[in-house]
Amino acid sequence: MAFARKLFFATLFLSILMESQAANTDPWFNTVAWYFHADLQSWVQGIGIALNPIEIVLIIIVVAWMLRGRKDKRYHFERGLLYWPILALFAMLLYGVLWGLVRSGSDLAIALQEVRALFYCVIAYFLVGILFTHRRDLETLTWVILISAFLLGIEDTIRYFFLLPGHVVGDLTYDHEDVVLLAFAILLAGAMVLLGSTRRQKIFAFVSIPLDLLAMGVTHRRAGFAALVAGAVFLAILLFRANRALFFKIVPVTALIFSIYLAAYWNCGGGTLCQPARAISSQFNPDPRDLASNAYRITETEDLSLNIQSNPLTGLGFGQPFIFYIPVANLSFWKFWNYTPHNEILWVWVKTGMLGFFAFWWLMGTGIYRSGRLVRALSLAGDYRARAILAAAACLIVMQIT
Repeated sequence: MAFARKLFFATLFLSILMESQAANTDPWFNTVAWYFHADLQSWVQGIGIALNPIEIVLIIIVVAWMLRGRKDKRYHFERGLLYWPILALFAMLLYGVLWGLVRSGSDLAIALQEVRALFYCVIAYFLVGILFTHRRDLETLTWVILISAFLLGIEDTIRYFFLLPGHVVGDLTYDHEDVVLLAFAILLAGAMVLLGSTRRQKIFAFVSIPLDLLAMGVTHRRAGFAALVAGAVFLAILLFRANRALFFKIVPVTALIFSIYLAAYWNCGGGTLCQPARAISSQFNPDPRDLASNAYRITETEDLSLNIQSNPLTGLGFGQPFIFYIPVANLSFWKFWNYTPHNEILWVWVKTGMLGFFAFWWLMGTGIYRSGRLVRALSLAGDYRARAILAAAACLIVMQIT
């Protein structure tokens, strides 16, 4: 399975590096990145293959695993600690697709697009159980994330300074996922410095953190900085459990510096340096743009609550539009506007019902709990090499929920 493992890491590297939606002024996106994420039927009209290169690679890896298992008469797979929660979520996703299809007004293409990323989550879990067999696989995973996110940060920064007229950042100038990927890379780098890693990784961490922070700033996405703060708080909690002496050396000073920065930039009007402060201050004193965004999300969340009340047990199913009981701004130019809302936590309940919502939180809660316990156990055992990626993974769950 060595080839399949290399193919997996190469695909992960390119997935982080390349954006699926971005400014048309960026030649890198127009010539390379778009094709990596787009279905083959978007490449060539009439080909009728609704798979993108990532999904084709996943199929190749699964086929290779099946052929290898048949040859060896043994199918290697490590269940891991989240096996039952991930299976429960997978079952509820299948239910959501089938339930949506049997109801009138369903759209199969939209249903598959809605559930696509969540299926990736399930598939990725099983691929790790199939492909990861040695500690060096975690080392490779760490390097893949760090380097690809670093290159993504460079690309985002170049776009801002050289490809955007007047440095005007629109809502679709950068992928929404960019800031989360960059924030995760920052926390992973921070975890390596604080919790343990190789000398080369620590050097790379110190080099990459400033660039990743700059790249987050130029995207002008406040949600990314809010997620980064939440992830940093959780990382501090893990550090407290793993190394209290280091915690009291690092965290109070960092909190003081951040408080001074927040006070200085609380009412900042705009610019890259304002973005972390804006992520927090906009919750209390939003500018007109943030106020409109907040109002839309609040109303949308109320609509989701009303949809849940109308179908609390069964949900609507994927491929079924949710109802705007309270009118919002018309965004129908985007065909998923009444299928996939901003609040994708309540969205899980809207689509899969109460049991699907329970399965979602079972997976999230178990992932955070198990990660925290394992970081503590590795610390007590004196095994510091895997703590960073494990702690960062737990922080990523917290960040994504935020």
